[in-house]
Amino acid sequence: MGAALEQGMKRPHPRLISTLTNGKANGPKQATKRTKMSPHRVHAFVESLVADHMHAKRVLSMSGGVVGVLHAASLGVHAIGLGLAEVVGLQKEDAVKQVDRLLSNRGIDVWEEFTTWVPFVLGARTEALVALD
Repeated sequence: MGAALEQGMKRPHPRLISTLTNGKANGPKQATKRTKMSPHRVHAFVESLVADHMHAKRVLSMSGGVVGVLHAASLGVHAIGLGLAEVVGLQKEDAVKQVDRLLSNRGIDVWEEFTTWVPFVLGARTEALVALD
């Protein structure tokens, strides 16, 4: 799967691809933080939700963003990138750039993703209370 993801990438990130898809970091710099929710499990979860309608590279990018959010001190682009870099073992600048590109990607339609996410979150519930801040 990693080789398929690298095809067409401007600058492949084998460490990110390997960590998210295999659960093991390849390369000289290993991940520096152990987590209960491994990047591999995050990727498998995101893939199960969106892989049927989203390109594999976008699934990988979204998985990296989720990993960053789970380990970020705040929800800023820079903080999410730092969280991703710490867990996966990427250079900080590269991880921040990846998060920035994910959030500015016009190919990801948030409302389209809600069609799979909301039913997953609600499950068998018949009512939901939504609070907006």
